[in-house]
Amino acid sequence: MGGYAQTTLTNYEEFFIWVINNTNRHEIKLYAELISEPYVECWDVVSRDWGPGWEDHHPLTAKYPGGLSEGSTNKADGYFGVDYAYDDQGNSPLLGLGKYRITIYENGTPTDAVMFFDLRTGHLGEQISTPDVTFYYDATDKKIYYDRYNKEIVTSETIWNMRDNVYLIPTELEPFPPESFNVGSANNHPMLTWSHTPMEDTYRTGYALYRAYGPIGNPTTSFHKFATVGKYTTSYVDYSFDLGSMWTVYYKMTAINGSRESVFTPTKSINIAIPKTGEDSKEIVFSLNQNYPNPFNPTTTISYSIPSDEHVTLKVYNTLGEEVAELVNEVKIAGVYSTDFNAENLPSGIYFYTIAAGKYTNTKKLLLIK
Repeated sequence: MGGYAQTTLTNYEEFFIWVINNTNRHEIKLYAELISEPYVECWDVVSRDWGPGWEDHHPLTAKYPGGLSEGSTNKADGYFGVDYAYDDQGNSPLLGLGKYRITIYENGTPTDAVMFFDLRTGHLGEQISTPDVTFYYDATDKKIYYDRYNKEIVTSETIWNMRDNVYLIPTELEPFPPESFNVGSANNHPMLTWSHTPMEDTYRTGYALYRAYGPIGNPTTSFHKFATVGKYTTSYVDYSFDLGSMWTVYYKMTAINGSRESVFTPTKSINIAIPKTGEDSKEIVFSLNQNYPNPFNPTTTISYSIPSDEHVTLKVYNTLGEEVAELVNEVKIAGVYSTDFNAENLPSGIYFYTIAAGKYTNTKKLLLIK
């Protein structure tokens, strides 16, 4: 970004256009259109219950249609703005947290002055006040600039680049749920498959898998989360159960974005053998599984489990013992996990991946063939 955006002190979060050189006193309007990539990704700024839970929630919404003008001016030198940080709890929202195509109209006709403005950050909301920005529209050449005097044309900008107190935080925005969720079989075990939504993977950090089970003909609603997997994963084999004809296991899942989860997928089921008495699933122990696929090119999935909360590191090394990738380095709660390893920038060869979780360590070999 060059130049600067003038900060306008108001009580609202607004996007301002300052019109200059409008000597013919044309009516200048701003139109903001939510764009699809390929979904319309837009979040409410905040949901309020006016109690202890008053906080930023950023749910997905379709209540910000875009395509409307909030103001206009026919002054030779004047400004107007649109509000982009109203919530929909009793207000009349125009803009939400989305990506917009901004077009300037003169006397009802669109001009060539078009720019994109991105507000898709979980940082916007009640934490900040008046993140106003101002751009300049010159009626002489019909272009949008950063500044009245330094004529650098604006084509695309973001709120986190324009304001020092706003940061790009892609998490905490509700993700879209997985698509095409289904349950089949693999080597006599239930196998879950799904596909990613077309939403940018920036706004997805992983997936959560839920299950419940009981005798055939006795559906249960007691679902619990039994595994989380990486954001590039599209399948999971549940080795806790063997296929059979006595019980039924039910599955559903969500997408995860930070601490936020999507709505559930439809529930799918498959018949299984009777689980071992007293077991909800096979006991979770420390384990590091062989990556799949192996050999691979260039992406493979590594799964592991931990029976207690631990600080986990998962690293990949070459045959010289040099670290080439760090896949995990954080505290994990007890559970079953998987993560993806992308080796597109590495040469073919043998590599080793090592897990360290508390006092547990293990190493396995993987083979990259390009």
